[in-house]
Amino acid sequence: MTLDFLFDVFDRFSASDAIIWQDQVYQYGWLSGRVHHWTTALEKEGIRPGCVVVLEGGFSPNSLAVFLALVQLECVVIPQSRPAPAGPEQLVKIARAQFLLSLDSSDELN
Repeated sequence: MTLDFLFDVFDRFSASDAIIWQDQVYQYGWLSGRVHHWTTALEKEGIRPGCVVVLEGGFSPNSLAVFLALVQLECVVIPQSRPAPAGPEQLVKIARAQFLLSLDSSDELN
């Protein structure tokens, strides 16, 4: 798969700190598990290799995990850390995206 080399590193350092977000620490093992979770969930939603996906979200743990899952699925990812000035619908139209994924301030995917 695309990111196997990265998951090998995550596995070697699974108990090490990977991300600190809102004063909470997330280890590489947690991140690896979330990437695998999102890869499966996104596939079930019909996201396939080559799909163009707009990903709205900050720099949260799940945002990173969803981004890596989309890369693992060989998607074209258009990351947005803030809302597009013209609105998400216009960005989807310009990018010709098939999917718009958005994470809220609680790090939940909508």
